[in-house]
Amino acid sequence: MKDQDPLFAAAREVRPFLTDLLSEGATEVDELLATALLSTRSEFDRLSRLQEVFASDDRLIDWVGQFLAAGLIPPEVVGQVSRGSGPVTLSGDPGRQPGVRFTCPNGDYTRYLLRRGEFVPPCPTCGKALVRAE
Repeated sequence: MKDQDPLFAAAREVRPFLTDLLSEGATEVDELLATALLSTRSEFDRLSRLQEVFASDDRLIDWVGQFLAAGLIPPEVVGQVSRGSGPVTLSGDPGRQPGVRFTCPNGDYTRYLLRRGEFVPPCPTCGKALVRAE
């Protein structure tokens, strides 16, 4: 992905948590984030729009602060994500492991597995299957 500012990553990664984070208004915020991420406007314009969306609610501001402080890991998955060599598992087929990141091929949505064997739903914007991120 060409967008390098951490707010682009925050916008992709907050989307699965919006319902729990915001309750009312989550759908609208999700649509605004997806629209900004997929826009063909300049990176500056898209970043400005993301800043407006995040600044619209203190809960979003807090979430972004925690996300940035954790090294671009959503606060909901801190401790489940392993950086480096990967999680240590027993031999055999461990199934899907918590903390594994999946992304939309279009680049507007990221989701982590939070529990072993969890189903990975398709992207809510385009319906495409999410792919495991490297």
